[in-house]
Amino acid sequence: MSVATFAGLDLSTLQELKAAYTKCLLAIANNQSYSVSGRSLSRANLGEVKQTLLEITQAIDQKNGPRAKRVFPDFSRSRGNV
Repeated sequence: MSVATFAGLDLSTLQELKAAYTKCLLAIANNQSYSVSGRSLSRANLGEVKQTLLEITQAIDQKNGPRAKRVFPDFSRSRGNV
């Protein structure tokens, strides 16, 4: 899968998918299997589940738009004869 796989989904659907895959990841971590969208996943699928969760999170971030970046000035260095 890729982020493009989730591109057409609305934000609420993406958030539901993220919650389902997070539950899946927790179940697998406890040596249990989990079913998402009709697929049974187990420890053997751990890498796939983690990658899908990452892609869903990236798709959510794209839907939310760019985030503001905080910039902090550094006055600790002197700049000549000022």
